[in-house]
Amino acid sequence: MDNQQLEHITLTYSEAAKSIRVSADSIPLLVEAGLIKPLRFKRPKISIYELKRFAVETAAAGIDIEAKLEQLRLDKKTKKMQEVG
Repeated sequence: MDNQQLEHITLTYSEAAKSIRVSADSIPLLVEAGLIKPLRFKRPKISIYELKRFAVETAAAGIDIEAKLEQLRLDKKTKKMQEVG
């Protein structure tokens, strides 16, 4: 698969965030939580198929993405506070 073909099936984190209507800083949180698996390149990208899988699974499970992101942010802050204190 050449670069041009790869560009058609991958999205940058920013593009992925726009397509599922979340803020750009949300994608790294979802990746860190293991909910989305990125492709490893010089700049990390998400395959369109992986993003569709995530969207379908969260919708089928009735998960509110914004609520999940808020929980991930809170967990991250709590973990950071525990490490400091």
